[in-house]
Amino acid sequence: MCENCWDKYGRQADWNPRVEQAVALIHAICDEEITGGPLHYVISNWNVRGTIAPCSASDYSPEVERAANELAALFNEMPEPERAAALAYAQGYATLTPGA
Repeated sequence: MCENCWDKYGRQADWNPRVEQAVALIHAICDEEITGGPLHYVISNWNVRGTIAPCSASDYSPEVERAANELAALFNEMPEPERAAALAYAQGYATLTPGA
């Protein structure tokens, strides 16, 4: 959780279907694995550059593994600013303004 990290990405707050899907997947992972589980280095540390791949470990639930694999694939289709926006929304730094 790193507001300074969000600052480094220019406080990106784009909202689109990919960002929305990524936020849902981040929540699905963090609901079970508060630090981000197999994508800890992305979710908690904001390492969103380059190719994203989940760390493999046998102690994650199948649901967390599935969500982490889906999020990694989605992030690999997204530019870095969208990745940063998804993390910002998921961690509460960016918020949507109703009617905006």
